[in-house]
Amino acid sequence: MKYSFILFWAVFFLWVLPNKSQAQQQAAQNEADKKLKRALQIICPQSDDICKLLKELQIKVTRFRKQEVMEDTEGLFASVEGIKYVFSLIEKRHNAMTVKPFELTHFLQSKYSFIVIYLHSYLDKYRKKLIANIEQSWLERKQLFASIKQETAHTQPNQEHLTTHKGKLVKAYQKLIKQNLELKDLYETLVPVYTELATQAPNVKQNLKMLNEQIATQTFLLRKLKQDLERIPR
Repeated sequence: MKYSFILFWAVFFLWVLPNKSQAQQQAAQNEADKKLKRALQIICPQSDDICKLLKELQIKVTRFRKQEVMEDTEGLFASVEGIKYVFSLIEKRHNAMTVKPFELTHFLQSKYSFIVIYLHSYLDKYRKKLIANIEQSWLERKQLFASIKQETAHTQPNQEHLTTHKGKLVKAYQKLIKQNLELKDLYETLVPVYTELATQAPNVKQNLKMLNEQIATQTFLLRKLKQDLERIPR
């Protein structure tokens, strides 16, 4: 039951998805904000319909940036889909315009990088906590196995102590299963986003490949964890 290699890649992948420094992240957000603000300044006097959509996009992005860690990945998916949906409405109206303002065209061309910037803004908060929790659970599992091994090494093992350790081990496995399922859900939530991004930005294809590989790894790991949980004597 050695999972150190699998754990390494699970943690490693979270940090290369991709990972930016706080200064880089803030600079990217500031640039995205400027493009949106410029589009608002140019479009609002010309098209009230598109102006309202740009303002709605600005509100969604502001809320997305300020929110704390969500309880589940459904909230992440809903937020990203909401931003993508407003972009699609703006694009539809932009395509119908006879004269297309350069600022709006330029802004829409940055749609995919715009989404990634705010997606990673959220992930920077979410993944750090998730990684820390998973690492702590693996440590608890290791310590409990060590305690059981130490107790069984005695000539007359204390059955009460063994029962306590095994009960805690069951809970540790249940926690690991829950956390790794959450991690798998997170990866699966990102698949449609990265699939769409890969059609527009070829350099994202490697990220998408790694993402699918990690989902397969998580599926294997979850199966092994559930099997080992069943093998613990009750």
